[in-house]
Amino acid sequence: MITRTPVLAPELSRKHRTWIALYDLEAALLSRQEILHRNDITEEDLQLFEESWQWMRTRRSLTPGVSSN
Repeated sequence: MITRTPVLAPELSRKHRTWIALYDLEAALLSRQEILHRNDITEEDLQLFEESWQWMRTRRSLTPGVSSN
C-alpha cells in the first residue's frame, strides 16, 4: 500500500506554501517532486512566486537587527 504525505500547511496561502518550498529546494533534502507535493504547489507556482521570495530574502538581509540565519 502506498501512502501519500499530507500537505504540510494547507491553511497557508499558495504564495506562502511556495516560499516554504523554495527554502526546501534550496536545502535540497528532499526530491523536487516530494517538495511540490508536500506543499501542494506546481512548477508554475514556483515561477510565479520566486521573484517575491527573492525580494523578501534580500529585504530581510538588509534589515538591521534581523539575522540572516
